[in-house]
Amino acid sequence: MRGISVVFLIARLIASGMLLLALSRHPYSYYILLRWVVCGTSAYGAVKCR
Repeated sequence: MRGISVVFLIARLIASGMLLLALSRHPYSYYILLRWVVCGTSAYGAVKCR
């Protein structure tokens, strides 16, 4: 792949899957974990883009 690390690709796929699963009912702790995963993945992507 051109310039995309495998770890970042896996992290984005996990975050995307968790966001899709968030459409169904889950306990509140799932959404707390979802916020941390999406925030971490987004922050890593922003730093890597720079």
